[in-house]
Amino acid sequence: MSDERRTIRELNSIPGGFVYQRFEIRQTKAPLGKHAHRFKSEHFLILSGSGYFLVAEVDPKGNITSPPQKVPFEPNSVVCFNRLEAHTLYPLTEMEMVCFGGQPFFDEDKDFVDCPSLVIDNYPELAE
Repeated sequence: MSDERRTIRELNSIPGGFVYQRFEIRQTKAPLGKHAHRFKSEHFLILSGSGYFLVAEVDPKGNITSPPQKVPFEPNSVVCFNRLEAHTLYPLTEMEMVCFGGQPFFDEDKDFVDCPSLVIDNYPELAE
């Protein structure tokens, strides 16, 4: 997948039960993500760049159930998200990262939980 904001290269291992993704983020103007997963965890290794994730627990419908937290990162950081832990990426620079997910991604599956309200504008106390 590629657009003006990012390129994502993905490898799904059906027999292994995981997904590997490599992200190249080119834009720093708008947040990316705003989602959680019902069934899988994700583990990100930041290769280059800096920024932060806005993170909160959500219910299966995407309603926020815990106070959001700002999780900063820099190169060589590892950031992990459990299932139903929503995350929105705020890159402050161009960046690269890899993600290891706890199960393969399928377009038709019911794992993805949209969380459009998990944006920093809704939490001014966390804004820089």
